[in-house]
Amino acid sequence: MMKKVKTLQIIVVVLVLLNLSFLVFHYFIARPHHIGPKGIKEIVKKELHFNEEQSKAYEKLVKKHHQAMQKLEKEKVNTKRELYLMLDDKNEASEKQKELIAYLGNLQTEIEGTNYNHFEDIFELCKPDQRQYFKKLQKRLAELFDKHGPPRKKK
Repeated sequence: MMKKVKTLQIIVVVLVLLNLSFLVFHYFIARPHHIGPKGIKEIVKKELHFNEEQSKAYEKLVKKHHQAMQKLEKEKVNTKRELYLMLDDKNEASEKQKELIAYLGNLQTEIEGTNYNHFEDIFELCKPDQRQYFKKLQKRLAELFDKHGPPRKKK
């Protein structure tokens, strides 16, 4: 009897340690990390080799873009909130629901257009000799700006 209890205690300790090691691995190693806006700004300035004047102009573009995106994202959240509040009233929801979903699609189109125009503006900041660096960077833009961060490199 005592041997069974001791064996069960060992099994429980091993399982707890395995769970903890999995959580540590998942949180610190396996999970992709979002770089964040400040990190992305530095990556863009560094990889495009911006001089001081270009960096200042870029900062202004980023501020303008951020303000536009905040407005659009706020509108998107408010529209989603209105849409999801209709879940409990099936009778009234169908037509209004379709309108809100269509509006969300239009908002997403506007968001993507705003992002695209922002990158066009960044491209225009580049001098002819810097455009080769932009071409390298543009291949990674979608991953850099993904909220989940860039995909991890395979080893």
